[in-house]
Amino acid sequence: MPSKISEPVQFFINDLGPELSFVNKMAFAIQWLFEKLIIQKYQVTNTGNALVTSTSAATLLQSGMKENVIPMIAKATINFRLLPGDDDKTVRDYLKNTIADDRIEISISEDFSPATSISPIDNKAYKAISKTIKEVFNNTIVAPSLMIAATDQKHYTGISENRYRFLPVQLDATALKGIHGINEKVGIDNYQLIIQFYEQLIQNACINTL
Repeated sequence: MPSKISEPVQFFINDLGPELSFVNKMAFAIQWLFEKLIIQKYQVTNTGNALVTSTSAATLLQSGMKENVIPMIAKATINFRLLPGDDDKTVRDYLKNTIADDRIEISISEDFSPATSISPIDNKAYKAISKTIKEVFNNTIVAPSLMIAATDQKHYTGISENRYRFLPVQLDATALKGIHGINEKVGIDNYQLIIQFYEQLIQNACINTL
């Protein structure tokens, strides 16, 4: 699907840009000129690409009943993860234009979920999280961004607009590969950091409400 810099990624660029080297800082500062280059850099990796493009994956393919009989019908289920701003109409229009074949029927699943709303970063809630990160994790630059995985926060839609997806652990490349994999685990040091983070966050949040 078409690539773009969504609002959460724009927040990330705004906050992280001043901390980068001169060349990268200039590219982020003159974004209107370097936007295509910035997007291309994101698209080098799968994770980066998911930050600037609504992604899709064919997860169910169904056709045929016997190896020597041509199928009368074939079905494909495509799983989409949407950037903020994209919706079911965006997906349908994209599929229709891409397939360009009126014989193919396109339907949206009843389980289809739109992209979740964007949580604000100009309030006490976000500032408490940002402050706590800097207190617990030394020499850390804090910048909001887009969470590309599904989380339970969708169940809190309508309860609060302040739904921040943050995991207070430090993961290297090896640990990242273990997520949802064999022997998935969190080390003892990270476990201690999690406890320290939430204890400090509760204290900071209480101070903000006084």
